Amino acid sequence: MKPVILCPRITEKSAQQITADKYTFFVDPSVNKIAIQQFIESEYKVKVTKVNVSRTKPKKRRKGRLVGKTSVQKKAIVTLKKGDQIEIIKGMF
Repeated sequence: MKPVILCPRITEKSAQQITADKYTFFVDPSVNKIAIQQFIESEYKVKVTKVNVSRTKPKKRRKGRLVGKTSVQKKAIVTLKKGDQIEIIKGMF
C-alpha cells in the first residue's frame, strides 16, 4: 500500500493556520478526501472535521534544449476539531 501522506507542508501561511487547527500536507495524487481523513484520524488519534484538496498542474521547464515538466503535486488542508492537535508538527515550530 502506498503512503497517503507524503510530508507536512511547512510555509509561513501554513504555520499561521495551525492556530486555527488547520494542518497542510503533501499527499499522494491518487488518494481522495475520505482516505486522507481516515488516515489522519487513525494515525494521529484526532477528529477531522473538514478536508480541502488542491492539485497543481505540471508546468513546462526548460534547461537548454531539453524541455520537461514539473511533477503533479496534491496538497490537503485538514481542519481538526477544536482543541485537537497533531504533536509531530507542533514540535517543529
